[in-house]
Amino acid sequence: MNILVAGASGLIGSVLVERLVDEKNTIICQSDSFHVEGVGVKWIQHDLIRDTWEHLLLPEFDVVWGVCNWA
Repeated sequence: MNILVAGASGLIGSVLVERLVDEKNTIICQSDSFHVEGVGVKWIQHDLIRDTWEHLLLPEFDVVWGVCNWA
């Protein structure tokens, strides 16, 4: 399954990514900071507060998790 995790570098997002990778999914992680890609994980550096995120919602994703803290 192809999964987009918005806010993947936070506490909840990072735990979610670890769990999803263990289940043999393809994970695309969004964060406003830079990260090194790992096996089964691709990172997109994108600030969801300042930029729109409609272009991240491509048909290639089966599931989108939004675990962002926009406080």
